[in-house]
Amino acid sequence: MADVRLAGLTRRYEDGAALEDFTLDLDDGELVVVVGPSGCGKSTLLRLIAGLDEMSGGQIHIGGRRVDGLAPQDRDVAMVFQSYALYPHMTVRRNVEFPLRMRGVAKAARRGRVEEVATLLEIEALLERKPGALSGGQRQRVALARALVREPALFLLDEPLSNLDARLRTSVRRHIRDVQRRLGVTTLYVTHDQTEAMTLGHRIVVLDRGRTQMVAPPLEAYARPANTFVATFLGSPGMNLLPARRQGGAIAIGDQRIELGDHMPARCADGGALTVGVRPEAFVPSNDTVAVGLRVDADPASAEPLGAETMLTGNVGRETVVIRAAGTPAAETSFVAPREILHFFDAGGRRFSP
Repeated sequence: MADVRLAGLTRRYEDGAALEDFTLDLDDGELVVVVGPSGCGKSTLLRLIAGLDEMSGGQIHIGGRRVDGLAPQDRDVAMVFQSYALYPHMTVRRNVEFPLRMRGVAKAARRGRVEEVATLLEIEALLERKPGALSGGQRQRVALARALVREPALFLLDEPLSNLDARLRTSVRRHIRDVQRRLGVTTLYVTHDQTEAMTLGHRIVVLDRGRTQMVAPPLEAYARPANTFVATFLGSPGMNLLPARRQGGAIAIGDQRIELGDHMPARCADGGALTVGVRPEAFVPSNDTVAVGLRVDADPASAEPLGAETMLTGNVGRETVVIRAAGTPAAETSFVAPREILHFFDAGGRRFSP
């Protein structure tokens, strides 16, 4: 266990940068999730930390020790890959104890440590089987055990659940969260899955095209996205974004004029262009007591009942708006999003304050 300092990590290729000036401090025992679309630099980040790729610039400190000039085996880092990377000819026990054998740990100590980690991950009944006889979820837990058995200073997980079905992802995600909390091992977890990011991390880092877009606790990132990329990436579906213009104490969106009063975002000049964001779940039926807000008439034919909620679409001017309504609305097709929960972004896509 250790604190980690990543300063200016960069990886450039001839055709551009896969990662640019990535800087992040992790506290001892913290779990940070890096989330972003495919190709944004997530896996490159882990490979640089593990020493599997060469950096173009930056420094890596683990437990106060600079490690970016060291060989991978000398960095005290354990990494779990998407593909599990288990040895098919070895039993689970031998797979898990393999890192200890390579370090020359005595047989009795190896056995005790393997059984301790196996119990923690609930795979003790699988120790004499081979990987081919295991389910995907079991194989992933074996891969986790093999990494944890080393008691690394830093635990790296690269899309570890992407090969599992939805039910298994939920189960293994719970195991990872519980084990990380119990062991207190500093962890950097990479995923493109928002559910994993929101439920696992103490903080999340949102990446896009190799650059950090936001670092914050998950709920803060969702509630107050730093820019339009974060706003649309977090959430399923993401935030609706609508072009608007300030008109005195109001904003004009399509054919609507919404009086904002004290809710007018700071730094927004009169007549200036801005973008208004609204989460799909922010809409309520218009017959509710909402005095001022963004009003949308949903197309009944667009309704997609999902049981606990229904997805609908409507239009504001030329823009399509997605609405997430609770339950199955009977007759309501008119909705409003209160002005108090609208989000505002400047012409460059950055959030207005407050």
